Amino acid sequence: MYEEALSKVITAGKMRNLSERSITTYCDNLTIFFNFAGKNPFDINMQDVYDYILFKKLKGVKATTINNYHAAIRFFFR
Repeated sequence: MYEEALSKVITAGKMRNLSERSITTYCDNLTIFFNFAGKNPFDINMQDVYDYILFKKLKGVKATTINNYHAAIRFFFR
């Protein structure tokens, strides 16, 4: 469902010399976020990001984990 978006992440990650593990982690974290947003990844807006981060904080997810999710989302939107 998110193949095009994830393909762009993989390509950008390789161009930036990220490790395969980093690329895989970004793709996994983005897939979780895209499922949460429930819309085309290219239609996601800042409110969707804020809602997701707040949702994770309210669930009690640790700050370091939230930072990992946030890093993946930032990477996607660059």
